[in-house]
Amino acid sequence: MMIPGDLTLISIYQLNKQMHLLNSYQGLILNGLISGFSILMMRNYFETVPYTLGESARIDGAGEVAIFANLYSHCTSGTGYGLFLGIRGQMEFDYAARNPHYR
Repeated sequence: MMIPGDLTLISIYQLNKQMHLLNSYQGLILNGLISGFSILMMRNYFETVPYTLGESARIDGAGEVAIFANLYSHCTSGTGYGLFLGIRGQMEFDYAARNPHYR
């Protein structure tokens, strides 16, 4: 978010080329998931989840991985789904803009 997207465009393109993700949905999804906006949105949502939920799971004997997998991932599923829908909408727009036969 602090660095303009134009500055990272070349490095993202090179990374996608090395990973053979050019012209694929996987490349668009991966770039959307690791964008600054999505990371900031998920971080802010994780801060709203009460610390006492994780603390009570630790008292019950759950490890950190189990706490994240069973507790925090379920609490943030709505935000993750919202990010997915936003990325999907952007993918459809990009596809429609590049393909003249798309109606």
